[in-house]
Amino acid sequence: MEPGDTSQQLYGIAVDIGTTSVVVALMDLKSGDTLGVASASNPQATFGADVIARIDHVIQNPEGLDQLNRRVVQAINRLTAKLAKDNGISPGEIYQMTVVGNTTMSHLFLKADPTNLATAPFIPVVSAAVQAEARELGIDIAPHAQVYVTPSIAGYVGGDTIGVIMSTDIYQKEGIYLAIDIGTNGEIVLAKNGEMISCSTAAGPAFEGAQIKFGMRAAKGAIERVVIKDDVEIKVIGNQPAKGICGSGLMDAVAEMVRVGVIEPNGRLVSQEDAGHLPTNLRKRLGSNDELGTYFILAFPEDGLGEEVVLTQRDIRELQLAKAAIAAGIQVLLEQLGLTIQEIDEVLLAGAFGSYINKFSALGIGLLPAVDPDKIKSVGNAAGAGARKFLVSQEMRREAEKVARRVKHLELSCRLDFQDRFVSCLSFSG
Repeated sequence: MEPGDTSQQLYGIAVDIGTTSVVVALMDLKSGDTLGVASASNPQATFGADVIARIDHVIQNPEGLDQLNRRVVQAINRLTAKLAKDNGISPGEIYQMTVVGNTTMSHLFLKADPTNLATAPFIPVVSAAVQAEARELGIDIAPHAQVYVTPSIAGYVGGDTIGVIMSTDIYQKEGIYLAIDIGTNGEIVLAKNGEMISCSTAAGPAFEGAQIKFGMRAAKGAIERVVIKDDVEIKVIGNQPAKGICGSGLMDAVAEMVRVGVIEPNGRLVSQEDAGHLPTNLRKRLGSNDELGTYFILAFPEDGLGEEVVLTQRDIRELQLAKAAIAAGIQVLLEQLGLTIQEIDEVLLAGAFGSYINKFSALGIGLLPAVDPDKIKSVGNAAGAGARKFLVSQEMRREAEKVARRVKHLELSCRLDFQDRFVSCLSFSG
């Protein structure tokens, strides 16, 4: 009950809790319009860059679950308050909320113990959809607002993957579709005329710039594009001196370095002594010292500004392991449905990284199967788009719950065929 006629003031928020970022969208529930989107780094990262580190924090610390839960709830509340203020409304006028996230993020949001997700067989406390009131979860909107948390498929394929499936319609389309959400975990879904199988691969945070010597998020000063001709050409976010490299720049750099022979097919970065085949400008960028080992300079300081940004042998290995995990997962799914690469109608790249990836670089390092580049489409934050669909449609929520039960999940960690494919996919030669 509210004073006055507030029937026209009906708002909701759709939340995508990623391991790296939290994205909140404010929607007008009467029109279905998105009024604004805000995002921030997931503050849980203080306790680890990946879900395993965060689960370990819960296991090792009695206060761990409370700490991680509080951090993500506070982040959602801050972003919601900002969007409400920007649109001249009160958070108390927000009456619905939907949440997507990987299974661990959903557990931490609900303050459900994720300990069992750390070891096989990776059984979640809850995989069905959850509905609760905002006040029960510490969310600062209308106290009795309904919060809907999307169902998960398995321990490492969560509600964010359901969001991708529903927003791209691959659950009901004729044809063969490969959807990949590339993040700290690479969630992969293969759909054949509506029959779906999924898996998750531990890609690690390399694609998001983490555990890379000069890695950073896609922010001002990050190298986002690299082309190598007689010398290195870079594009930096914000058109300012480079201070690091983000995931899309890293993939470009490695693909180009493989193409011109700075990196050998096995992933070895050539030394200056072995670089006689390279143009002089590229040879000058190779170096070695005790701290970094062999390295390649991508960017020199400009007029005393910025830093010397380099790629090290270890950086290349990190990307090599990440791409091999995803490529091997794709191969296992294709074999499971008896399909060849040539039969794929579309490869859909989801997530923030999928939006900025250079598909030719992804093909060049063997991250994606060797399909016609025209078949590769970026679908942006498809998980977040799914959360918005669930916010405005009860029918879509019911459909999502059916789809979650339909998707067959393959657990790759104990499969010998995955281990074999992983080893064969380590090479950059395809």
